[in-house]
Amino acid sequence: SLVKRLDQKYTVARWPPVAETYPETERQLRWDTECYYTRLSLAISQLASARPIRDKFRAVMLEIGALRWRRSGTPSEIRVSSAPPTGCVWGSTAENANGSAVKPLIRLGTLPSTTPAMFFNIIISVLSLFFLASLCGLVQPSPATGIGGTAKRDIGEYHKQIFLHPGALHTAQDIQRVKTRVKSQQEPWARAFKHLEASKLAQITWKPTPQTILVRGANPDYPENYGHAYRDAHSAYQLALRWLVSGNASYADAAATILDAWSSTLTEIQGNEDKFLAAGLYGYQFANAAELVRLYPGWSQANQSRFGIMLNDIFAANNRLFLDHHNNKPDFYYANWDFCNIASLLAIGIFNDNQTMFNFAVDYFKYGPPGGVVANGALPFFSIANFTEEESGKILMQGQEAGRDQGHALLCFALLGVIGQQGYNQGVDLYSVYGNEILNGAEYAAKYNTNHSVPYTPYRSWEGVLPVVSAKSRGNVRPGFEAISSHYAEVKGLNASWSKEFRDYVNANLTGNIEGGGGDYGPNSGGFDDFGHGTLMYRRRSD
Repeated sequence: SLVKRLDQKYTVARWPPVAETYPETERQLRWDTECYYTRLSLAISQLASARPIRDKFRAVMLEIGALRWRRSGTPSEIRVSSAPPTGCVWGSTAENANGSAVKPLIRLGTLPSTTPAMFFNIIISVLSLFFLASLCGLVQPSPATGIGGTAKRDIGEYHKQIFLHPGALHTAQDIQRVKTRVKSQQEPWARAFKHLEASKLAQITWKPTPQTILVRGANPDYPENYGHAYRDAHSAYQLALRWLVSGNASYADAAATILDAWSSTLTEIQGNEDKFLAAGLYGYQFANAAELVRLYPGWSQANQSRFGIMLNDIFAANNRLFLDHHNNKPDFYYANWDFCNIASLLAIGIFNDNQTMFNFAVDYFKYGPPGGVVANGALPFFSIANFTEEESGKILMQGQEAGRDQGHALLCFALLGVIGQQGYNQGVDLYSVYGNEILNGAEYAAKYNTNHSVPYTPYRSWEGVLPVVSAKSRGNVRPGFEAISSHYAEVKGLNASWSKEFRDYVNANLTGNIEGGGGDYGPNSGGFDDFGHGTLMYRRRSD
């Protein structure tokens, strides 16, 4: 009965459509496997409306073993193995929660070319049996992790097993810290929360405007409408913060209403190439809002799962498509395009407990695509030159967009803060890679944008040689540096003086010496690329 309902309600296809687009490599097939699993587990969890079901499915799959897909000519073979392929970092189902290797249980032998469909039926059968066992009480659900809880984690270079929730931009510890300081009227947190309360996007009267087709980058068939997405994503996030700090459930209800409106309406993202910006920016934002609202008991498991399916099938699909192909122009797109799509995959991977997706984003960020293909948003390509500052001896790193304009150069570091924070909260310290390269680059950009001179190395982009550091949009006021300055200076005790100076410069404009959020930096998309509200959520010290 369950399988029949599933067949009627969902069409589960290989994701992304690799038959038309991607080579059938083992790396891609491991991605397909995990996304099959995510789609299926979310769908059944939605039907079951039971919070612990999805985690139980994952536990069963870990006990079965690591599914390895291999291709050799026409025949296909599925094996259960005790170890992942050599050098393969896709997925982590080859280990139990304690880190020990899973013993091989079965060998299915050579299968016909319809392996994907057969594999799907195998998964259906296993998960359905476990689902029925759960309903019959044969398996007792584990308690859900609440606002003050923690989850068991086994994390090395890449995320290994169970995700911490909440664990994208903010953790339970972050939320408790903010609640305590706001309640005791400590500054600047009390003032920052009052600013949030005054935001027009943080009101329970906000009405969502979901779109069936989200469009960024107009074409003859689809007029642009992406403003609805960034306003609603910011509203859901701000309402979630008000609920978490105040305890007033009406704000959580309003946030959940926004998320439900989008997950029950959105079917695709369209437009010209700018649609990939929409997939990246609003993907990470919707996922982060949902990661906070998931703590609210009034947001049903069915609706959470439907939202996860939307993130998986619509946003993450476009994120992966862009990062893999860049419209067949790998060196054309500036770094911020990659950064927003990486941020989105990290956030969606966390919300959907998709280890392969999360690990793919980490690997891409650190090393770029396989084979040394150019990806301007991978740190080895983003870093153009390093300079040693004479006065302090610290490293200043020239980022890829420094010669383009400062609006985009600063956007890069706002997005790098998102990437760094999401990794760090899951135990993967992306902030520290390559000798704290995010800090080094942020210090360079912040120094120049607080009216100080910096050295520069000419850079050749698709537009030609960018001969000097660009003065266009210099001193651009946009949020994002609270996260960076707080992490490096307050959490790690490093010298982030220029980042702090730029943070204070931004906060002194428009928002009364605290970092504002969506709606404070103009009505256009640039003012909504970062959530902001960092004084409230990231600041540790009152100085």
